[in-house]
Amino acid sequence: MDPTKSGHKPLTDAQKQPKSPGATEYSEKDTVPTSTEPGLKDSMSITPKEEALEPSDRKPDEETFETKIPNYPQGIKLITIILALCFAVFLVALDQTIISTAIPRITTRFQSVDDIGWYGSSYLVTKAALQPSFGRIYSVFSIKYTFLTSIIIFEVGSLVCATAPSSKVLIVGRAIAGAGVGGLFTGSIIIVAYCLPLPKRPAAMGVISSMWAIASVAGPLLGGVFTDRISWRWCFYINLPIGAFCVLIIAMILEINRDDNPSHLTLRQRVVKLDLIGGSLLIPAIVCLLLPLQWGGSKYPWNSSCIIGLFVGAGCLTILFIYSQMRLGDKGTLPPYLFRDRNTLCAFTFSAFFGAGFFSLVLYLAIYFQSVKGSSALHAGIQMLPLLISCSVSSTSTGALISATGYYTPVMIGCMALFSIGAGLCTTLSITTPFARNLGFQILAGLGLGVGFEGGIIVVQTVLPLQRIPMAISGVSLFMTLGGALFIPISQALFQKGILHGIRETAPELDGNIFLHAGATELRSLLVSLDREKALDSVLQAYVAGLKNTFWVVAACALAAFLAACGLDWKSVKKGQPAE
Repeated sequence: MDPTKSGHKPLTDAQKQPKSPGATEYSEKDTVPTSTEPGLKDSMSITPKEEALEPSDRKPDEETFETKIPNYPQGIKLITIILALCFAVFLVALDQTIISTAIPRITTRFQSVDDIGWYGSSYLVTKAALQPSFGRIYSVFSIKYTFLTSIIIFEVGSLVCATAPSSKVLIVGRAIAGAGVGGLFTGSIIIVAYCLPLPKRPAAMGVISSMWAIASVAGPLLGGVFTDRISWRWCFYINLPIGAFCVLIIAMILEINRDDNPSHLTLRQRVVKLDLIGGSLLIPAIVCLLLPLQWGGSKYPWNSSCIIGLFVGAGCLTILFIYSQMRLGDKGTLPPYLFRDRNTLCAFTFSAFFGAGFFSLVLYLAIYFQSVKGSSALHAGIQMLPLLISCSVSSTSTGALISATGYYTPVMIGCMALFSIGAGLCTTLSITTPFARNLGFQILAGLGLGVGFEGGIIVVQTVLPLQRIPMAISGVSLFMTLGGALFIPISQALFQKGILHGIRETAPELDGNIFLHAGATELRSLLVSLDREKALDSVLQAYVAGLKNTFWVVAACALAAFLAACGLDWKSVKKGQPAE
């Protein structure tokens, strides 16, 4: 039979050659027919059978992701882009830490101790909920303009926070800023992937990740300076010029050559790829979970219909979200293949509990210094430097250690052991704890924190093929953020419960609720106004009891991260990345 009359192209000489061991096998039915009908193209397609293969079952392709994206930026252009990304990540990290020393003054300004948890969780929940969706948005829309949009959203949220006339408006501004950060951090990593070949990315990511360490040190200190010397509002105003610089550089210089350019897709096709159903289920599920954690035991009893209803709603929405992801498969917001690999699952668990412990520790350690020790915001920032400097040193040194030895698992296990011990020792903090002991506790915890920011990302980059990494990194960022968003309200609820119980035990003649609605820095002036200065020690003991509850939460999260690290395989980053 003449192959040209059968509707199929004849095999070329290259196709007749024996297959190499690593070549992808195609069955005879995979040959694409030649058609005279308009609109059909002669291109090789992958069969459903091949698409269904797991990453570990796939055979390496001759053409890698690297060869599909030529013309990387070079020289000054590349350096300028990396510099802009450094500032972008610095914004993300700074906005999460600068507020810690300003919160006590904010609660005093708005009389809103019961809103402390929402200042952090409103930011974290929108960031967490939108990060996976932004991963999809980057895949079907322009990377450059999606990134610029993320920065603009973040800037709008910062402006709302800076000009907020009330605590509620501040919470809304934090939520808007978090939505922008959801795309900003993910976009920074994606841009690096399109601007550098794989061998050079770790060095660039090391420079960019160092911004977390710098911002972790500078954030509380700047927050203290602004709060004491100018106004806490400058903790948010500072974001505007930095963000404007990033917008200017990215808009003028960044050019991305994409082999997977989505410009041929219609708007309808792009919207379908966004998984709007998954996003519309994930966001309210998180909100329904956070609200009862924030309100339970304070605004409403834990057994009230409102609290129970929200928990039930969160559970139902989560079940529907999981079902939608199983139906969508690889097209979902969180593809199921990410949870089939034990190492990836352990990386997600590790990141979630690390984020929960880190954010809670930084937030409530600032409360300890300003409320119990009576420090100013600036002095509290200085007192927290041992924790944050040791964290920065650990972040740099553990990255170098992993690069030298190739193995990340023992480093992650060792660091989480230090974090667990340091957090456990923080539960012994009291009114009279000397600073030398406090210094030791902070350094021990800080040395354990360093690997947490990069640990999960290193794991997924090592165990997954290149094509799987973007969604996996998005998942790591999601779970780290979600861990903080979920556990800050838990810590806040236990903090308030500890205060109320402590007041009943040490000063039963006082109404504990008045201290929940007063500012964290207003304890002493409040007692003076009540003519109860002699009750100061009793009230401070109650605050210590509440803070002890939060530090136990931090210790439990650190221990959970330690156990997750123990579940990782001992793989080496020097052995290369598995093929798709």
